[in-house]
Amino acid sequence: MKNLNIHYFQHVPYEAPGCIEQWAVLHGHTLTATHFYDSSYSLPDIESIDALIIMGGPMGVYDDHLLEWLTIEKEYIATALQKNKKVLGICLGAQLIAACAGAAVNTAPHKETGWFKISPAKQLPKTHWLYEIIEDEPVVFHWHNDRFQLPDGTENLAVSEANDNQLFMLNENVLAIQFHLEITERGLSGMIENGADELIPGAYVQPAYEITALQDFVKDNNRRMYRLLDRFLLS
Repeated sequence: MKNLNIHYFQHVPYEAPGCIEQWAVLHGHTLTATHFYDSSYSLPDIESIDALIIMGGPMGVYDDHLLEWLTIEKEYIATALQKNKKVLGICLGAQLIAACAGAAVNTAPHKETGWFKISPAKQLPKTHWLYEIIEDEPVVFHWHNDRFQLPDGTENLAVSEANDNQLFMLNENVLAIQFHLEITERGLSGMIENGADELIPGAYVQPAYEITALQDFVKDNNRRMYRLLDRFLLS
């Protein structure tokens, strides 16, 4: 098995790669990072990496006027797409992929924060490896106000009760996921602590105590992320 050079983009200290880091260590892959919240951040030579993973964050895709690095990040992602690198985006990362691929990102029909079920969309073939990971309609962790529209040549592959457009693939080497299979208990605590003001009760917004009470779902989410990484990055 080839050892991969995997690079990830992190936007805030509390939205780290979670179990993705554990998976990389387990398989002996090299994992490097750009921390955009650190003013001394740097970007790797695109030719030096095998895969790019883009994490989430509370900012919006179009906040370039507030965050000067956001334009630089989008230029790098666009280059990675052009060079057919493996690219995985999670939540904000998925929205950034969509924007770099020419699709819009806008306010979701429902704010979605907490543990909610997802289901395969009718467009996801039962023979596809992704179907095997979500066919049993798992409960996964969500924290988003926006959602991506679909780039040309893609289809929506997963839905929740609150929102569609939860998952898409582009040319089999780009994967955009709106939810957080990578979340760990530590990551969950960090998101709750830093996003407490967003937890205004709603139809699809769980209070902090309920999110914490349901954290047993973390282990199942991480198992699914391991399976996803095995298929997406190693095949």
